[in-house]
Amino acid sequence: MKLKIDGKKVTIPFLPEEVTINQFLEFQRLHADLITETSYREPDLEEWEKEFQFQLHLERLSAAWASFFAGMELYGSIGHDIAQLLASEYAVFIDIINSSLKEPVTNYTATWKDETWEIQDFVVDPASGMTFNEVITSKEVMRQLYSLGKGKWDSLPYLACIFLRKKDEPFTDDLILEGSERMELMQRLPLNHALALAAWYDQLCRYLAENFSVFGSRGGGDTKPELVAHYENWGWVSFLSSVAESKVFDIPGSGLDSFKCAGKAKAYEVLTYASEKRDLDIAMKEAYKS
Repeated sequence: MKLKIDGKKVTIPFLPEEVTINQFLEFQRLHADLITETSYREPDLEEWEKEFQFQLHLERLSAAWASFFAGMELYGSIGHDIAQLLASEYAVFIDIINSSLKEPVTNYTATWKDETWEIQDFVVDPASGMTFNEVITSKEVMRQLYSLGKGKWDSLPYLACIFLRKKDEPFTDDLILEGSERMELMQRLPLNHALALAAWYDQLCRYLAENFSVFGSRGGGDTKPELVAHYENWGWVSFLSSVAESKVFDIPGSGLDSFKCAGKAKAYEVLTYASEKRDLDIAMKEAYKS
């Protein structure tokens, strides 16, 4: 949207493809309190009061969005008609985001920076080319971000580095390093591609939970506090270690250690192996429970 405010021409984006991941995350950080403010939902308020307070909240939020891109504070300095227009456009923008996150995504392909980028099918079966390293790295990234108090939006550039890759490009650990060329590039990824990735990753996580028991609660629900603390400290690294120690996925003559070999193995094969071992462990505990 193009506006002229105090003689200055400004452009305010209200479409996901017009906003980068970095811009979206920076806005979220700068206005976290305003975004999460929910006083308009107070149960003591009358319905008309809730509606009125929500409209004021939406106008403040949309003005903050417009100010972010205009480089100047707009709330309180723009007319009522402009304020309502911004609020209306921002509400549509948020609706697009929410609907995009619910949209099924399979075999996603995008053209960006004169390159073809792809997200593979989320179905992890014998025909899937997804590696164990992709799964375990994404899970550990999410765990670490949440442990730092960060939210789902902060995961977008990391997930993009792992799963949104050029055609026929394999995943390697260097793609996700802080400050790497790929990480810097993914900070500038248009939000519409990032939203498709977020929806796809939700599908992947649901598929893994439904099809591989290793993603269930550890220890059959009776894990000792000491082990819970260990898993909290080491997260998915502990899972990787247990797989590597088995040496089942070692590649003779490759010169790679067991960790690297496990990472290169197909996700389906590793997760099937780990799920069977977990189920057997739980069954043995139940069978010999005194």
